[in-house]
Amino acid sequence: MALLDRDEKVELRNTADLIYPGAKEFYGHGWILDYDVDWISVRAGWALEELTFQNCGFREGVINEADLLKAAIARQGNVRLNDPSKTPDMKKQIRPEAVSRARRTSQVASLTALKSVRRVR
Repeated sequence: MALLDRDEKVELRNTADLIYPGAKEFYGHGWILDYDVDWISVRAGWALEELTFQNCGFREGVINEADLLKAAIARQGNVRLNDPSKTPDMKKQIRPEAVSRARRTSQVASLTALKSVRRVR
């Protein structure tokens, strides 16, 4: 949970098979991850969303799979993987709301798990 508060960008390296908004190039194949995981807080949020099956708001929503398929078929490598209208400052303003939702989600998940453990005993 502490990682949600880290407002630091640590770019991923060797991401040839990963398609995400911070990727430098599109190679025509790979796993699509519509989260800007170059940011530590977004990585933590993505993991939490995956574990809880909840949408806290960390997803970018900018990668269009149909456009990627067309680009791959046409062997184009110049595909935009981010939204130029979403500036880093805009993303920085949205992130605290997602972190707040993530904290509430994790509290609910913890309480639910605790109730399940009590029932088993």
